[in-house]
Amino acid sequence: MLTTKSDVGQLDLPDGLVSPIENLQVTIKQSDETPGNWDAFASRCGASFRASYYGSQAWQFDYHLWRRMRRVCCFIQAGGVQTKIAQVAIGFGRKLRVFGEGIQLLPEFQFLWKHVMTALLKYYGKGEYHYGSPWSLEPCRRQEFGDIAGVNVRHAQKITVFAVDFAQWDNWEAYFKSISTNAKRNAKRAEKTYEDLGIEQKSGLRAVRCAWNLFALRRQLHTRKSIAFSYLKLILRFILRIAAMREGMFIALAHGHQQPIAGFGGIAFGGNTYYLESGSREDNHGGMWYLLLAMVKQAYERAPDGQFVTGYHRDNTEFDKGLDFSRSQCRATANITSELIFSYT
Repeated sequence: MLTTKSDVGQLDLPDGLVSPIENLQVTIKQSDETPGNWDAFASRCGASFRASYYGSQAWQFDYHLWRRMRRVCCFIQAGGVQTKIAQVAIGFGRKLRVFGEGIQLLPEFQFLWKHVMTALLKYYGKGEYHYGSPWSLEPCRRQEFGDIAGVNVRHAQKITVFAVDFAQWDNWEAYFKSISTNAKRNAKRAEKTYEDLGIEQKSGLRAVRCAWNLFALRRQLHTRKSIAFSYLKLILRFILRIAAMREGMFIALAHGHQQPIAGFGGIAFGGNTYYLESGSREDNHGGMWYLLLAMVKQAYERAPDGQFVTGYHRDNTEFDKGLDFSRSQCRATANITSELIFSYT
């Protein structure tokens, strides 16, 4: 356990608690949270699926195979009450320490991010760290890292995350009215074309029944766009997602004329739904839009104040103008975040 003190300003705490921030203590303890409690807290923080208990373990494989996962919780002491304000999972590899997305910090304590990060770095000690996730809606932390003593940012990559923020509209009808007329027209065309039009959706292990159809539809899409395709990579990532997200991972297929015409793969975590992949037949007659709008409505009904995250774009990589156009038709907006590599001494 480590306790640190801040050295600046006055802190206004929720529920009327007021404490001089120089006397505010951040206490870091090894976590004993159950996976369910860990995920519930991450959801309250608005963290992405990569911050979930099993998700933070799985995504470490993107950086190093052999690692030790360490989890801690961060508390503040004020008014005689100890309050948990954050939690963090870090994978320790031979050379790199990878944050499982970032600091999962409650919204009302976001202004303490720098203070909490400073305490965490003192706790974990010197080394090379990776911070950030391409699915995170957390703001870019480049400036704040530069203000922490002992931190040297070696690499920073800007990432734009696109999401439909349902809180911008009063209700589903208001949001649906704002969607592009072209998108709604295409979805309507599918309803007119296929008398037997319907959607099949499976979650967790049951999604295996839909996986191969989604892979085949995705291959057709990649072929049309001249994009490299690998069944092996899709299968391995699919297995990893099931292991990490369990029932939160799902696949939906739109069927017409007794065959799959469009497919959607996503993850539901907390109040957000994540659009990970899709595929469709070339002659789907609007079936992809019919399926996509159905998934957006499902996400809204599950969490009217949540977000439908449609993907991300890394700075200095080729921009898909067609994908950007479809996001704009759904009224997705851009959120700037980052991934950073930094050393701490």
